[in-house]
Parts: sequence; C-alpha cells; structure tokens
Amino acid sequence: MAVAITSGPASEIRITVRNAGDQPLLLPVGALIGSRFYGLRFQVVVSVPGGKERRATYAGGPGIVGGRLDPLVVPLVPSASYTVQIPLARFVILDQPEKLETLILKRCQMRVELDVRNATCPLYGYPNPNMLPCWQGKVVSNILQLPN
Repeated sequence: MAVAITSGPASEIRITVRNAGDQPLLLPVGALIGSRFYGLRFQVVVSVPGGKERRATYAGGPGIVGGRLDPLVVPLVPSASYTVQIPLARFVILDQPEKLETLILKRCQMRVELDVRNATCPLYGYPNPNMLPCWQGKVVSNILQLPN
C-alpha cells in the first residue's frame, strides 16, 4: 500500500493498494451506505514529535445510517491496484478536535493502515460461494515525512 498527499487548493490523500500476490483476491475496503454514501476502512496515523501517535479516520459518510449497508469490495487480479483520493477534510482525529489538515503542517510522519482481519466478502451467497478468496489481514503504507 502506498500513500501520497496531493497539493492544491483542496489537498487530498491518495491511497493505492496493490495485489502483490500471484492469485486474484477480493479486498474489502469499506461499506456502501445506500447509493450516495460510503465508508472506508483506511485509517491515517500521524506521529508527532515526542512519539505520540494521532489516529484519524474517514468521516465522509452520514452520521446516522437508516437502511442497508453493503460491503465495498474491490476485486484485484495479480499486480492490479486500486487507488482512491480522499480530501484531507474528510478525516477526523479521534482524540482531539484538531483537523488533520492543520496537524500535517507541523513536523510529523504520516502513514495509512488498512485492517481487515475480520472482514467478509459476501458478494455471492449460498449456493454460489465466492470463487476468489477474501483477503484478510493488516497492511501499512509507506511513511511520509511532513511537511514536504
């Protein structure tokens, strides 16, 4: 997994996940919330001087969900990748009211984690089981030294 920050008036985090294996797989990256919203499992981790880590999570979906949640699963053949660009403003820091956009202007390191150790890929149900394995595990991106 790789992470980069795009510059411009509305900075974004660009996250790319690549299937480095030799078999196709299904990668659960989040959930679809109706036809207009989605939730992503990517978590941004910022290490500030002194060793303290701040975690930011995606907060682009609705605050309350009334209805159906469907898994957001990406099929990846070997060497294929999936890239998503997310505005920095869509991430909230869990333990403080400081914005991620402000935090990364200070000297820090940033990485992204995707933890799908207990995920499922129910694209097909009985009697049609998934032909591709559902990837489970934890992957960590490269580390960015900020500000650039």
